[in-house]
Parts: sequence; C-alpha cells; structure tokens
Amino acid sequence: MKKILPVLLILMMLLQTVSCSKKPADNSRTSDMEARKAENAQMTTESTGKANSRMSLPGYTPTGNPDVDEANYAKAKEDFYNNNPEGYKAWAESMQNTANQNSQQPATPQVTTISYEDYMNLPQARKDYVDAHPELFKVVK
Repeated sequence: MKKILPVLLILMMLLQTVSCSKKPADNSRTSDMEARKAENAQMTTESTGKANSRMSLPGYTPTGNPDVDEANYAKAKEDFYNNNPEGYKAWAESMQNTANQNSQQPATPQVTTISYEDYMNLPQARKDYVDAHPELFKVVK
C-alpha cells in the first residue's frame, strides 16, 4: 500500500504536466482550407475567362472585394468606352472570342466494355444501369 501512493502521485503529476503542455486547438487549418477554396474558385473563374476578361480591361484593378470590384469594373468599362471607342470595340471582340473558345463542346463519353460473364455477375441494380445507358457501356461475349 505504501508503494502505490507514491506511484499514484507520480502518475497524477505526469498527467497534469501533459495536460498543461497541450497546445490550444490549431485554427489555422480552417483558415488554410478557406484560403485554398478561395484560390480554387479564383483558378476556376480564371479558366472560364471571367476573371481574365476583367483583368485585361485597361484602368481596372481588382481589390478582392466583390462589391467594390463590380463598381470599379463598371466605371473602368465606361471610361474606356468614352475615351477610346475603337479600343473598347476591339477589347469587346477579343472578350467575345475568348468566351466562344471557352464554350467548346464537352468530350464525348468513353464507352466501357464489359464481358458478358462480368455483366451476369453484376447486381441487378447495376445491370439495370448498364442497360439504361448503352452510350456508356458495351457488353461483349
């Protein structure tokens, strides 16, 4: 009994030391995730040409605030039109060409070949799906 008391005391001290040395929750992961989402959204809009068309407008510099950016973009567009109608027309045509290039037809779906034996081993729900989508699946012997 005398030996258990010092062991318990040591264990309690260790437990308190470990619990006090814990770092507070790391909230930077949440902000990192939000930053990545914003970056991905920006990359997506750049790939569709929306952000690029705005970036290429003379006199417009994005701030990151959507409300302010919208007002600044409208002002820059109006100023550009008033000060350089020919340049504005060329800019508008180039933006239309960019939009047309970005709206290409999607690739045709790839046909998956399934052997008849594999098809017969599929669950009924999967068979029904394969049967309903002949443009995606081809069953061969």
